[in-house]
Amino acid sequence: MRRSLLVLTLLCLSAIALAPAFLARERRAGPAAVRRTLPAQTRSSTGTVPLPPAAPVPALATVATPASARQPGVAAAARPEDASAFAYFSNPAVPLDDRIKAIRALGIANDEQAKTTLMALGNAPIYLNRYAVEAIGARQGADVKQYLEGKLNDPEAVIVCAAAGALVRSAGKDALADLAAALAQNRRRDDGHQQMVCTAIVHALREIADADAAPVLLAELARNGERGWSLEYGSEIVAALRRVATPEVRAAALQYADALEQRVPDDPLAGPYVKGKIAEARAP
Repeated sequence: MRRSLLVLTLLCLSAIALAPAFLARERRAGPAAVRRTLPAQTRSSTGTVPLPPAAPVPALATVATPASARQPGVAAAARPEDASAFAYFSNPAVPLDDRIKAIRALGIANDEQAKTTLMALGNAPIYLNRYAVEAIGARQGADVKQYLEGKLNDPEAVIVCAAAGALVRSAGKDALADLAAALAQNRRRDDGHQQMVCTAIVHALREIADADAAPVLLAELARNGERGWSLEYGSEIVAALRRVATPEVRAAALQYADALEQRVPDDPLAGPYVKGKIAEARAP
């Protein structure tokens, strides 16, 4: 054991003695010599490993979608056997932000090919399908409206949310009947996302900002006595109703405040929270 300790001590002393000479040689050689020792794929001017180059954005090609994902509202021309766009938008090597920007660019591109690409991407079972549904809201037309109406019946909650906003941007007041039906349909969901979906629909109704939207919102606010009612959801409805300044709307907001007044808990945290919602509903 003493012999091992002696050998180890000698090795350490040798290393200490050689260190100054090694450092001096590195200073003379400069950083270029160090970079030459790295594999080519890890070299960069910043000393970090560069990301692989982004795949080029494909031409506005449409996407072939599986038959199970197709909707009756999409014309056959929207489903040719060209998967180049799908390959790009589903490629994890392409930064997510770049793919989202490319989808939004398709939304404002004024050509039919871009529109059919968005429809097919919206039907495809990929993470970015909701962005395609959102983007198509920048377009108008009977086929776009029919497509988005179909998406309000999609089983995925995020798709329904995207479709609600897109439909009101595309069709305006003409989306009212479909949004009202979707609101009633999504009050109970098997996945438990009813508040998220209904809130998105209320946001869409708020954008209509028309007296014709008031009866739908008033009927929803009247549900405040139901079990599981969310005060945050109630606030969203009150905010949407405030866009429609009618005596009926004002009376309903005050009635909602009165109903909440009867439910203020004694809890030191929950009590002030509910009182804040009451003041919110009473505000002009």
